[in-house]
Amino acid sequence: RDGRASEARAIFEGLMKSGPVDAALMTALALACRADGQPAMAMSLADRVLAADPEQIRTLILKGDLLAEGGDARAAVAFYGRVLSLAGDAAGAPE
Repeated sequence: RDGRASEARAIFEGLMKSGPVDAALMTALALACRADGQPAMAMSLADRVLAADPEQIRTLILKGDLLAEGGDARAAVAFYGRVLSLAGDAAGAPE
């Protein structure tokens, strides 16, 4: 948001081309795309992450945020609800 989102996006895109890609890297790129005013690309990346691992909490939050920003509050609430469900599951998990 300080004008460096494009720079961050370029760095993450370079990392994706040069090495192994994981959910954290794709989510970071999605966040940079969102900050750089590219919500469609951010959504596409979030969808790719969630297709591989539907329990990526940070990505679920991002998807909810993108949906809310796009005016689809009902869908956003569903993603936030999934986050709360997963958080509740984790809180009750044995250590």
